[in-house]
Amino acid sequence: MNRPPQKRYGFRADYRHPVGPYCIGDPGAWYNGFSWEERIAASPIQTEAVKRGRIRKPAVCGLSGFTRPDDPNGWGYIFMHNEDYSRPLSFYALSRTAHYALHSRFTDPLRWTRLVRRHYRHGAWFTLLTMDPADMRRPFEDTYPIGLPVEGELWPDVADELGLSAQSFPNGVHEIAREGFIAWNLFHARSVTAQR
Repeated sequence: MNRPPQKRYGFRADYRHPVGPYCIGDPGAWYNGFSWEERIAASPIQTEAVKRGRIRKPAVCGLSGFTRPDDPNGWGYIFMHNEDYSRPLSFYALSRTAHYALHSRFTDPLRWTRLVRRHYRHGAWFTLLTMDPADMRRPFEDTYPIGLPVEGELWPDVADELGLSAQSFPNGVHEIAREGFIAWNLFHARSVTAQR
C-alpha cells in the first residue's frame, strides 16, 4: 500500500528533522523560552492567515535567497520561522537548509556559521542570534530585550557595537574555539545588562 507522504505542520512527513535536545523535531525541545506545544501552535495561525490573504506565503528564503517555485511542497518549501512565537505572523522566510541549520546551531555550530558567513549582511537578524544553548529555555524578551530586526531590516549600529563582520563567524572547526562566538556572548551579555 504505497500512499503519498502526508503533510504535517507545513512539511512532508517523509522529511526527517533532526531529533535531539536542541532540534526542532524533538517534542521536548524549547526555543527562546517557548515549549514545543507553543511553537507548533503558530503553524495553524500562519496557515489560516495565508488562506485568508492576511499574509503571503513566502517563496524566497530571506537568508540565502534560495527559491524553487516548481517544488513548493518539496525542497522548494519555504518555512515561516519565528523567533518570537507570541507573534506568529511576524516571521522569517527560510529554506529547508537554512531552517535546519538555524535549529541545529547549538549541536552543529559550524553548519550555521558557514551559512551565516556565506550570506552575511551587516546587522541582519540572523547575524544577531545567540549561540548559547541556555537561551533555549530563556524567554525571548530576556535574550533579546530590544528584539530583532524584521526580515529585510538591518541594524548596522548594533552590529558595529558588537564588532560583527563576516569574519566574526567561524568557517572551520579550528576557528570555533576562537573569537567567533564572542559576538554572540557580548550580545547576550549586553541584552541582559540592558534589561537590569
